[in-house]
Amino acid sequence: KTVEKDFAALRAQGVDTLRVFPLWPDFQPLTRMIGNIAPLTEGVLQSDMPLSNPAGVDEEMMKRFRLMCDAAQRHNMKLVVGLITGWMSGRMHMPEAFQGKGLLSDPLVSRWQIRFVRYMVRRFKDHPAIAAWDFGNECNCMGEAETEEQAWLWTSLLSSIIRAEDTSRPVVSGMHGLKVRRE
Repeated sequence: KTVEKDFAALRAQGVDTLRVFPLWPDFQPLTRMIGNIAPLTEGVLQSDMPLSNPAGVDEEMMKRFRLMCDAAQRHNMKLVVGLITGWMSGRMHMPEAFQGKGLLSDPLVSRWQIRFVRYMVRRFKDHPAIAAWDFGNECNCMGEAETEEQAWLWTSLLSSIIRAEDTSRPVVSGMHGLKVRRE
């Protein structure tokens, strides 16, 4: 009911597009597993339990996200979905499994980001409320890339995964404080 009321109020004010942020650790609640059985789960658990799907995505959160998308559709609103929302409101939000790791450069983190992005985009690519895919909220605040090439690689990787699943929508980048440089 709250989501419906919010969409109705926003629409009444003329808002037709929202940027939304599925908070990364809520949707992919991964924890690290230390011990001899780690090869069975690649050293990662989902909320301290075996993975419910190969992407480690919480299905209840996916249902809630669909309800929000459906509400947006009913109110004739479009959504720009920030996928890797690990930074929000001046605070870091990441799955516990990635604490202490480079969120833009660590291969383990990249593997799970790819899985999450692929899962999310594949699941919602046909939803009429989705207008565009965004890498996430100010992802460059999640950590520093050691080099410009490393930042380019992360951006290219996520963009390629999104494009492999959905060629019909734009991919946007909501980075913080970056300037465009023409080459």
